[in-house]
Amino acid sequence: MVSRRGVLTGLLATLAAPALGQVPFPPSRPTFVPAALRVSPAQMLAEARLGDGVGYLVARLSDGQIIESRAADLTLPPASTAKVVTAAYALGHLGPDYRFDTLVLGQGAIQDGVLQGDLMLAGGGDPVLDTANLVGLVGQLKAAGLRRVAGAFSYFDAALPAIAEIDPGAQTPQAAYNAAISGLNLNFNRVHFQWTRVQGEWQLKMDARGGGVEPAVSMVQMALATRGAPIFTHATDGVVERWTVAREALGNGGSRWLPVRNPGLYAADVFRTLCAAQGIALPAPQRATTLLAGNVLAHHQSPELLIILRDMLAYSTNLTAEVVGLTASLRAGGAVSSLAQSAQRMAAWIAATHGAQMVLVDHSGLGGAARVSPAQMVAFLRSVAGGPLRGILKPFDLQDAAGDKLMGAQPQVATKTGTLNFVSCLVGYIDPLDAEDVVFAILSGDIPAREATLQTPEEIPPGSRAWNTRARRLQQQLVQRWGAIQSTM
Repeated sequence: MVSRRGVLTGLLATLAAPALGQVPFPPSRPTFVPAALRVSPAQMLAEARLGDGVGYLVARLSDGQIIESRAADLTLPPASTAKVVTAAYALGHLGPDYRFDTLVLGQGAIQDGVLQGDLMLAGGGDPVLDTANLVGLVGQLKAAGLRRVAGAFSYFDAALPAIAEIDPGAQTPQAAYNAAISGLNLNFNRVHFQWTRVQGEWQLKMDARGGGVEPAVSMVQMALATRGAPIFTHATDGVVERWTVAREALGNGGSRWLPVRNPGLYAADVFRTLCAAQGIALPAPQRATTLLAGNVLAHHQSPELLIILRDMLAYSTNLTAEVVGLTASLRAGGAVSSLAQSAQRMAAWIAATHGAQMVLVDHSGLGGAARVSPAQMVAFLRSVAGGPLRGILKPFDLQDAAGDKLMGAQPQVATKTGTLNFVSCLVGYIDPLDAEDVVFAILSGDIPAREATLQTPEEIPPGSRAWNTRARRLQQQLVQRWGAIQSTM
C-alpha cells in the first residue's frame, strides 16, 4: 500500500521536475590556485636543466614535519651557506657582544716627541679593520705627541695562524675572495689596483684607499706584461709581492681589488705611510711573534660580533668567516694550525650541540670539498631558530620570471645564499601569510662540471654563469611554491 505522504511526495517531485530542468544549478565556485602552485616541482626541475645534483627539503619549523623533499640526503658543497654554521659556532663560543682589539704598544716614555723604546702595531684578528681605523690610531699617536721612535717598529700578527689562501690551488691568483688570513688584517686583505692611460702610456697605482685617503703601498708592486693570458700573475719573496698584468687586458682603464698574501706586513706598511703623513717617522716594520711589553698608546675596537656576523652574511665576506671561525676554535679548544683543523672542530661542535652531521673544510664555504645534505642543514636550522641567528639573515626578495620584485603581500623569507662555479645553494626560513613558519634547504651542484674547470684560467669558466642563473631561478620557484602551500593550507 502507498501512504498519503508518499503520494504527495511523488506528486510534488513530478510537478517540480520541469522547473528544475529549465533552471540550471549555479556553477560551483572555482578554486583559486596561486601561480606558484601551477607548476609542479618536476616541471621546475626539467626546465632548470641542472642534472641529478639537486636536493631539497622543506619542513614545518615547529615540529619538523616534512612538506616536500627531493634527494634530501644527497651531500653537496654548501658554498657560502656554510657561513650560517660558522655564525652559530662563533656566537656559541664568543657571544654576540665580543669585540676584536687592535693596539699600538709603546715601550718607554715619549720625551720631546720621541718614544724612547720600541713601537708595535698589534692585531687581535679584527676581520673588519680598515684604513679609516688605522687613520684613527695614527690620530691618537699624534695627539699623544709622538713624532719619532728611537727603537724598532714591529707588528704582531700571531693572534691567529698565518694562512696564505683559504682555498689553495683552486682559484685564480687575482681572486680577492680567496683571502690570506692572519691576526692582523686590513681592508679584507686586499690592495686596490688602478690603471689609467695618460698620453698613450699606462699609469699603474697600488694603494690602500679608505677613510678619505689613498696611502701608497710599497710592499706590493705591479708591472705590465705583453701577453694574452693569464691576465694576472703573482709571486712573492716573503717581503715584496710582485704582480704582473697582461697589457692587452687593460682596456681603456679601470680598477679592482687584489689579494695580499702577507697581510700583517701590508697593515704595518700602510700604518707607517699614514704615520709619515702626520709627521710621525717610523723605521721599516719588522715581524714579532710575541707581544711587546709596553703601554697602550692607541686602541681600536671592532663592532660587536653580532653586527660583524650580520654584515658577513649580507655580503658573504670569506675573510670574516674564517677569522671568526678560527677565533671560536681557539676559544673552544686551544691551538689550531689550519682551516681544515678548525673546520673539523666546528663540525664536531655542530654535531654535538645541534645534531647535524656535516663535512667541513673551512669556515667560509669556499672549499669545494665540503659536503652537507639538505636534511642535515634543515636539522641545524631548526635547532638554532630560537637564537639570534635567524634575525641577522638577509631578507630574500621574491621575484617573477623577469627578475622583478613581486608586489603585494608576500611571505617573509630570510636566507643565506651560496655560490661556487656550478654550485648554487639557498637555505633559510619562510614566514608565510597567516600560516606556520617553515625551514628549507636547496642544494644544487654539477660536481663533474665543476671539477673539469678547476684548472682553467677563467674566474668564471664557460657554462657556469648560465648554470648558476638557472639554479637561482629554480630556488625562486621552489621558495614561492612553499610559501603558497603553507598559505593555502
